[in-house]
Amino acid sequence: MPEIVGDSGFVLKQKNAAELKQLIEKAIVSDKTALRKSARQRIADNYTLQKRKEKLLELFEKAE
Repeated sequence: MPEIVGDSGFVLKQKNAAELKQLIEKAIVSDKTALRKSARQRIADNYTLQKRKEKLLELFEKAE
C-alpha cells in the first residue's frame, strides 16, 4: 500500500518483472538504516494507537 510505505520503502506498482528487478536492485544498494529510521518515524507519526483506535471505531459505526 503506497500510502503506508511512503518514502520509507519500495512499492511494486504493477505486476512487471522488469520493474521488480529494478526495485530489488535499488533495495540492495539502499541505506537500510535510514529506511528503518524513516519507517519507524512514519509509523510513530501516522499510526499511533489513538489514531488506530479511532479508525477502528469509525469502521464499527459504519457497519451498524
